[in-house]
Amino acid sequence: MLLAKMRIPFILIVCGIFLLAPVWGQEEPLVNRVPEERMALHTIDVTIDEMGSASVREQYFFSFFAGEDEQFEMDYQENTPSLSAWRADYPFIHPYIGIETNIENVEFLLNQTTNGQPILTLSYKITAGIVQQISSDTQGRSVLWRLSDTALLSFISGGRIEVNPKTLIKIALPRDATVNSKNLPAGVAVSGSVVTITNIQSNSLDIQYTLLTPIANPVDASQLIQGLVNGPFFSAILVLLV
Repeated sequence: MLLAKMRIPFILIVCGIFLLAPVWGQEEPLVNRVPEERMALHTIDVTIDEMGSASVREQYFFSFFAGEDEQFEMDYQENTPSLSAWRADYPFIHPYIGIETNIENVEFLLNQTTNGQPILTLSYKITAGIVQQISSDTQGRSVLWRLSDTALLSFISGGRIEVNPKTLIKIALPRDATVNSKNLPAGVAVSGSVVTITNIQSNSLDIQYTLLTPIANPVDASQLIQGLVNGPFFSAILVLLV
């Protein structure tokens, strides 16, 4: 009888272990990240200055299903400002212009559109490597630049440059730049000093532009003489002569 009583607690303990074993070994449920298919539009605005540095602003416009916007806002709080954290959860969210080793001053910002959908803005600067100087004329009055091969490296696949219809790239060159648009493929538009790229598949994309070198203003002799006459040095000479 005593032996039978001792077996009952033992059996209960063993049963409890087997019942709890699945709970102990159970991993935390995976978080369903928002898929790339929810991205309705990706705009990239690149502003290049006279020295070849660039400021970049990328915006990701989404069209979420119910509840996905809340998940995305939680991920924004957890991942910002780490690029690696964003890339781990959302491989399609990363700097698309230039090489990451040349990127600095990275900032993320989450805004709401009028219809309530979030817009993620990724801003950064590129101090070198986005354009390269090709040549200058003999008198040094103009310099020929071109967009470097690494500027659109993220869009190269199988040796071809591919920009899908949901991606819009605007490259604002220096204001006085003149773009050579002769050999640009379809899908690349030029308006003044702004180059727009979308929905292209091309084996090459050679964007070149000429930038005039500022020339010093010629000296106005009449203004120079007038400045000397009205100056204190000329008045002192008159006093001595008198």
